[in-house]
Amino acid sequence: MTKLVSIFLSLHLLHLASSLTPSLRTRQLKKPPGGTYRSMTSELPARQLGRRGFIGSLSILPASIPAVAAAKPPAKIGIADGKIAAASIVETQKSIQEAEKLAAAKKWDALEDLFEASAVAGFESQMTKVVNSEGLLTPEDIKEIGTIRRYGLAADFIIMAGAAKAELAGDEDGTINGKEVQRLLKLANGSVAEIVQILKNNRAI
Repeated sequence: MTKLVSIFLSLHLLHLASSLTPSLRTRQLKKPPGGTYRSMTSELPARQLGRRGFIGSLSILPASIPAVAAAKPPAKIGIADGKIAAASIVETQKSIQEAEKLAAAKKWDALEDLFEASAVAGFESQMTKVVNSEGLLTPEDIKEIGTIRRYGLAADFIIMAGAAKAELAGDEDGTINGKEVQRLLKLANGSVAEIVQILKNNRAI
């Protein structure tokens, strides 16, 4: 599985890098009409250049993440609801920490169940509420976390957690690359830890 993904990414790297729009290359932040940020992945093309040079493909992201969709901008979120959503991000962090333990113990079935049933599955929708909550975060912190128009920590988490989940399918003979799963989960944990720290700094949790 890992080798196939690596080959796929290599073949498309030059083409994708050259086809990126100027606004994406500079990662500009502009509020869409209505003053709110859309879902962080609802309008992403099937493959794009990620914040840290990772080429993401929808084939390795969670099945719940939509491809290109003309989603209506969400309504502005009150600060109280934003804090409830922020609290769920802490639960996501706990789930990823548990996922790392399961991966270390090679409990693949339990790990797959965790991805489906835990706060990990609802991360994107809750994070979107957080960045759309009026007055909850500073503009700079929203940029750091990321929005539909700017890659950030949230996209990092979604990509890495999705890739770890995809690795559970194994390679052609069903073998799971445990080291790769652990590596991806460690990166995902690092991203969500940074997000949680931002939320703490803003007293959102």
